[in-house]
Amino acid sequence: MKDPLVPDAQALLATLRKRRAEFNDVLAVIPEQAVAYRPAHHEWSAKEVTGHVGDAIDLFTSHITHIVAGKRELLRHYDEKQMVRERCHQNQPFSQLKARVDNLHQQLELVLLALPLQAWTMSAEHEQWKSTSVYQLVSLLSEHYHIHTVQIQHIHQNYLQTNRAI
Repeated sequence: MKDPLVPDAQALLATLRKRRAEFNDVLAVIPEQAVAYRPAHHEWSAKEVTGHVGDAIDLFTSHITHIVAGKRELLRHYDEKQMVRERCHQNQPFSQLKARVDNLHQQLELVLLALPLQAWTMSAEHEQWKSTSVYQLVSLLSEHYHIHTVQIQHIHQNYLQTNRAI
């Protein structure tokens, strides 16, 4: 019998994998000439979004390993816009950004697959979200993939419309 206090980690992993596949599918159809396109001056390009997704996976993996190790320091929030600017994702080859996301995701999956079921309920204090469990972090990352999949679809559609008008 399933313990009602232990979340369904396998279902969440399946959702995370599905969202990752959807993200990769969208990246696969963007032409190379469109990856650096910004719909507006203040909006990110597909390169910057992809770099940001890699940053988020890296940070969330760090948070998860931090929680599971029983460390009690506050999990820090980061300024995503500042990090994207500092890391200059716009100037990096798109293929490297995509490969980084894939590598970081594989590392995250290895961490998650090694967790005992009870670890998914472990939590720590986060400066933005307060008490946050491993399960909640993975759920947020899954939603993060979805949000940025839609964002990249928007960038691509805007690029196509803008270039049709020229």
